[in-house]
Parts: sequence; C-alpha cells; structure tokens
Amino acid sequence: MAITPAHNPLKTATAFPYGNNSTFYPVLGNPGSDSPMSCGNFTIEKGKATAIVQPADTFNLVLEGEMELEDLDKPGEVVTLRTGDMVRMDKGTTFKWSTQSVCKGFYVVQIPLGPNDTQPIDI
Repeated sequence: MAITPAHNPLKTATAFPYGNNSTFYPVLGNPGSDSPMSCGNFTIEKGKATAIVQPADTFNLVLEGEMELEDLDKPGEVVTLRTGDMVRMDKGTTFKWSTQSVCKGFYVVQIPLGPNDTQPIDI
C-alpha cells in the first residue's frame, strides 16, 4: 500500500486540449493496475459544444462556474451543473458538454492515467 500526494498538481500536470473548448489535466492514476483509475482537473471555455461516446464510467465535480450536459440519445434534455454539483456518466453514453462562461472541475474515470484514444464526435 502507498500514499501518493499531489501537491498543487495544476502547476505540474500536462495539459491535454480536447475537443472545441476543453482542457484536461490528468494528475493521479494507477496505470499498471488491473482496475485502471485516474483523476484530474478540467477546464471548459465558452464555445461550440464537444461531444463524445463516454469511454468509461466517470464522475465529475464542478468546482467553479457551470456546464451543460446533454445525453444525445435524449435530445433536448439538458442538465445544468453548477458549483458543487456532481454527475456520473456511464460508459457508452453519447453526450455533449458546453458552458456559457468558464467551468472548472475535477474528474475520476476508470481509464489509465494520461491521454487516451477517445476522440470527439461531430454533432
């Protein structure tokens, strides 16, 4: 067993731009595990929405601002998350996200630490 601290991780995390308006900062994970898990921070800027097919079960916590999520299998059903709100997105869900300002948050996802092969989809 081990304790792995991440002191002020945004100063050292590698930024991965994603989609039209988002940046992910993977911070901690267990890439060699049989049960991969990673976490980090994200920032979403105002602009065109980004859509993906969710690669793994994911939990997000909005730390600042707000974001809109729409399950593309249920068009028009938009969920607005504000500071302090959390959401779970199931693996395989096709959804899009956007914001009218800036949104910052924290995520936990069941994939290894670092960038992955998930690509945004056209909407």
